Amino acid sequence: MQVYAAQLLCIGRYEELKARKEVKQKKEESAELQKNMEREKKLQLPMEQVAMKEKEVLDLKNENKELKRKVEKLEKDKTGLEARVVELCGQKKEAETSKEHHGYEMLVVGFERARKQAGFFFP
Repeated sequence: MQVYAAQLLCIGRYEELKARKEVKQKKEESAELQKNMEREKKLQLPMEQVAMKEKEVLDLKNENKELKRKVEKLEKDKTGLEARVVELCGQKKEAETSKEHHGYEMLVVGFERARKQAGFFFP
């Protein structure tokens, strides 16, 4: 009987220690879970900030692409306008030259008319 009693006490003590160990493990797991939740809450704000910064970076990259396209277009337009300026400068020089010749031609025409008038009045 004493042997059985001792065995039952051992079994009871073993179960009691086992139950305490399980309770202790559950408390530790609960505490660890609580710590993890707190860490997650602390990290949530920085993660949101990181996500916002990533979105801003993406927006800036898109804006940069648009600006590069605009710069390329403006450079093409600039090249066309420079060619047009050269063309217009040539036309201006031609106009100035023709203006000078036009004045000379007017002088010649006027002289010829005066000569004809003189010839008409004083044959």
